[in-house]
Amino acid sequence: MTKRMIKFRAFHFYVEVPALGLPGENTLVERTAFLGQEVDIPREEDIDRGEGLGAFYTSAEVKKIKDGTYDGPDRDMLAMPPMGEPMAIPPLNPAEAAASASPLGAGEPTATPERPELDIAEASSEMIGAYIKEYKLTGPETVALAGDNPELAEKLLEAEGIATDNSPRKNVTEPLEELGAKAQAPA
Repeated sequence: MTKRMIKFRAFHFYVEVPALGLPGENTLVERTAFLGQEVDIPREEDIDRGEGLGAFYTSAEVKKIKDGTYDGPDRDMLAMPPMGEPMAIPPLNPAEAAASASPLGAGEPTATPERPELDIAEASSEMIGAYIKEYKLTGPETVALAGDNPELAEKLLEAEGIATDNSPRKNVTEPLEELGAKAQAPA
């Protein structure tokens, strides 16, 4: 086996494994390695193909990557966690949070370049349901329409049922029900 560090976003290669139900027989199984992963590639054909495509870092590049001096164009991508691992996202400071807040807010018009304006506070549940369905609002976008208003939460729960033909999304119903329950809780 030959160990290589992958330079492409993904590189496919094959490994030989025992064939199920066929004692003494082997079969090839495809494997995928991602950018920055070091993997053992057992078949010479796959190594030749990868080298021909430029899919592997050179030993000099691997050394620089490992000691932190690599300055290639993909340096930032290598700093990210490997595929499938969660990425640590730093918390937003209040100014950044306000700047990145959803344009949809409690009772505010919902206009975006892709959607016409709809005043949630004045619209009926039926109108809001049709709006959610027609403009394919995501769960978080739908929940954001309520803001901190329990009355709007109730209206949006009805609208969600209308928009989804009585199959409301869990990521909509749970937050809206919590908001409605907060209003009923003693202070």
